[in-house]
Amino acid sequence: MTDCSSLQSILIDDQQTLQSMLDDPEAFCQNECSDAGNESDRILCIRRCLRSLPQREQALEAAIPRLQDEVNVCSILLNVWQITANNILGQLIFTSIGGTGGTISDTAFGLSGTIMFDQGSPNPDTIIGRWDELAHILVFQSGSDGNLQLYTGSLSTTPTPVLQGTFTTSASNAILAWSAVRIKGA
Repeated sequence: MTDCSSLQSILIDDQQTLQSMLDDPEAFCQNECSDAGNESDRILCIRRCLRSLPQREQALEAAIPRLQDEVNVCSILLNVWQITANNILGQLIFTSIGGTGGTISDTAFGLSGTIMFDQGSPNPDTIIGRWDELAHILVFQSGSDGNLQLYTGSLSTTPTPVLQGTFTTSASNAILAWSAVRIKGA
């Protein structure tokens, strides 16, 4: 996955490219081959382009819904959230999806951010994790003072976005509940 900041422009470019291919395949290929050198090289380039269009169209038709999903995930997750974990309030901020977290697979991508609770250290802990688009599962970890916390949860978007799930800590074998709501205006 590409960094969220460039996803919308990539989506628009892919949609426009697909539409150009569908509207006038010959004009599309002529435009693609305008720098092909002499006339015979240009004709050969246009023929190759026309033969490749079905595969290229298929690839874009598969990529566009994925990009739309990624744009939606970015717009929902990249926010400030009020988290409650084991009845302790705090703030959860996802700052990056993809980018520094990197692509995990075709259906899951990395995310990072910070988490800070009202009780405890005045400094936020860094979180790293992943969002699985197919399963709609969020997994991230944080930890300070040697106490690693592993959070697993899901996203519900109706009527408003809510994250909820469970977490464990390296200091305890207990499975504890957590939930988070987006802070309005953030």
